[in-house]
Amino acid sequence: MSFKLTGQQNSEKNKTEVSQNKVLHLDTRLTRRVQMKNDIHQKKGALLASVVSLIALVSIVNQSLISKNKSEELNRQVASANGEAQLKAWKQDLLKDLSNKKNRGLASYGEFPTPLEQLRMGALEGKYSFSIKDNGVEEIKFIESAEGDRPKSIRNYLEFVTEHKKAFNANIEKVEKPEEKILKNTKGEVEKLLTFKTLGVQDQSLGKIVVLSDSASRLILVKYEK
Repeated sequence: MSFKLTGQQNSEKNKTEVSQNKVLHLDTRLTRRVQMKNDIHQKKGALLASVVSLIALVSIVNQSLISKNKSEELNRQVASANGEAQLKAWKQDLLKDLSNKKNRGLASYGEFPTPLEQLRMGALEGKYSFSIKDNGVEEIKFIESAEGDRPKSIRNYLEFVTEHKKAFNANIEKVEKPEEKILKNTKGEVEKLLTFKTLGVQDQSLGKIVVLSDSASRLILVKYEK
């Protein structure tokens, strides 16, 4: 038994098919849009993760460089401190050696320290620079150091110069009492200038030893003038 569709029924059927096609097209475009949005979100997420990773890597590298620089600076400071400590220890050992050498005499070492050695490393403890001329001291100056050493304080300069006179000139036999002058340096600080006349075995003049000290009797400068 067959039925024929009327014109109205055909029209309704066609409308239904068109509607279904439109719905299909809409569903496909919507799916693509959703997929595109998902892809964009994924790419943004991946890009953001890469940026964060890059920032973290740069931060780690910078921290590593800073730590390395701090470590190197600390090593330099330790090396410098060790060097100064070693130098100070060397001075102390040398002073002890010279003291023992002076006390033990020829039997232990075969020779006594020279007058220059006794003055430089004994009495003045290695704190001063020496200028030598004609086998004798021409000038002595205090050396500024990172250790913060102060000039040597001398209680009695007449005794000091008399004891070490041979370091300036081996022919000096006598040292006379000094002429004294009070001065002021460029900073307005009070200084004392002592001039000692030196004599030979026949009381002939062998020049003078000039000593400059500060107000606390610390030795600043010594000059020997023939």
